[in-house]
Amino acid sequence: MSCVALAVAVCCLAPAQAQALDGDLNGDGFVGALDAQIILTYWGQIVTPGDLSKGDIFPDGFIGLTDLSFLLLNWGQGTIPTPGGSASVGMNLSEIAYFSREWAFVDVVRSARRWTSTTPSGQPFDDGRTVNTDANGWPLLQAGQAANTLLMVDNPAAYPTGQYVVTWEGTGTLEFGFDATNVQNAGTRRMTFNVTSATKNGILMRVTSTAAAPNNIKNIRVWMPTFENAASPFHPLFMQKLQPFGVIRFMDWQQTNGSPLVSWSQRTTLNTFSQDRSSGAALEYMIALCNELGADAWFCMPHQANDEFVTNFATMVRDQLNPDLKVYVEWSNEVWNVGFSQNKWVDDNSPGGVFSDGFMQKWAAEAKRDFDIWQTVFAGQTERVIRVAAGQQANVWVTRRLTEELNGAYDVISCAAYFDQRKTQFNASTTVQDIINNAVNDTIPNIYTGYYQDHGDLAQELTNTLGRTIPLVAYEGGQHYTVHGNAGLPYYQAFKDVQEYQNPTPGVPDMYDAYIANMQAFDNSGGSLFMAYNYVRKQDQYGSWGHLQFQNQSEADAPKYRALLEFNSE
Repeated sequence: MSCVALAVAVCCLAPAQAQALDGDLNGDGFVGALDAQIILTYWGQIVTPGDLSKGDIFPDGFIGLTDLSFLLLNWGQGTIPTPGGSASVGMNLSEIAYFSREWAFVDVVRSARRWTSTTPSGQPFDDGRTVNTDANGWPLLQAGQAANTLLMVDNPAAYPTGQYVVTWEGTGTLEFGFDATNVQNAGTRRMTFNVTSATKNGILMRVTSTAAAPNNIKNIRVWMPTFENAASPFHPLFMQKLQPFGVIRFMDWQQTNGSPLVSWSQRTTLNTFSQDRSSGAALEYMIALCNELGADAWFCMPHQANDEFVTNFATMVRDQLNPDLKVYVEWSNEVWNVGFSQNKWVDDNSPGGVFSDGFMQKWAAEAKRDFDIWQTVFAGQTERVIRVAAGQQANVWVTRRLTEELNGAYDVISCAAYFDQRKTQFNASTTVQDIINNAVNDTIPNIYTGYYQDHGDLAQELTNTLGRTIPLVAYEGGQHYTVHGNAGLPYYQAFKDVQEYQNPTPGVPDMYDAYIANMQAFDNSGGSLFMAYNYVRKQDQYGSWGHLQFQNQSEADAPKYRALLEFNSE
């Protein structure tokens, strides 16, 4: 008898059971592959009648074809999970950049663009010459040279308007343009200008003359309206919308991917001209941010950093981070990702090629070396340091091999927790509802839930083996709809539009629901911490990663951000 015929026969035999039992054996609100896996695991076993947890959907005390038939009848059905679970939510920050939409600093020079050489008249904007600087990055001009930088560039622009105040030290002259109007000298080493309308051009700042070092113009500050000499370096709205998240990951603030840092002397400091640098932001700012928020910190150690760097880094964290706060330590970021230079660095310094035993041993050895330094620095308080063994979402083998080579020198395992179209072929007729339906009814329950469960099972296995709890955490997570730089793909606009999609029809899923379904699936697999990627960022052909599109976007208009808040509050 065929499965279809059997299913019909069963329905005729017991229609009440077929209607009452939906086959959702694992309690994720959806009938699909994971429920079938439970049936197959216990296939042929005799159980207590009605034991649904082991797959006895048709309550005859036996797990077999009748149960599989009931499941097939309801395949793909279910409800969208509601918020609730044990996993907490943290946040990845976007990189500090002159085009960033995060209002991290009230002094906008903290995120200024690199200097470009020009003439005192400002033409051309970049004449190709080098701008020499002092040790902290402030310009030392040649004869007939000026230096440009840009602040708050975005399209469309949504940065604060009002009167900006400029202060500086040393001797030199400054000019402002583009959105800066009504520029006024306002006393010794003090100017003001107005921004009445924020445009995509942003604010132009030009140093047209400067004295020789050490009297050169330096420590220029351009204060947002009402924030001159503010007690905190961070904008209140940046802090307010970040406050709900108990862990802050600084991977992008540190410019971890491809980091050039080797020695401590190369790092960015509080005195550095701008924090928009390949060496990342000053550690002091990252520590101060966590202290003000009362949030745990998550740092990624640069893959080339020497022992002195790691020791000094850990020491500063130990001495300056609030002692009630913890610190997650990860070695680099996505070392498995062949698109990143840290992957190539490990490959170049190990025998056998990517993912060979030599590659995994080198990766683990470098991570363990840094972990050991952190534990030495935090002697007597090592419970504050959480060593992260971060693998690959779609390939639990990578995570397993890393833990094997680390030989117990870790405290949590981690994978990403993204959802997207996976192998589905979208096209020009794809709608935002198609994208959401694909996520809620297919990829999240039938693909991504399996990835999370694989890692949850590994965490439990390691817990049993090591005799101590090994939690599962997600180092990044959220939607992952991207055309990978190809804006010509016919569904690119749909990928952008779906980010803020909110369906007014009750019971019809939208982006909020897809987020809840994804986070619930991670939580159901044993996940304890979901680190969303990322905070505030614009949409472009490389992805729509921001949970807020603008720093001042309302929660009502941001379903991804709202889902994080509501899941986190349970």
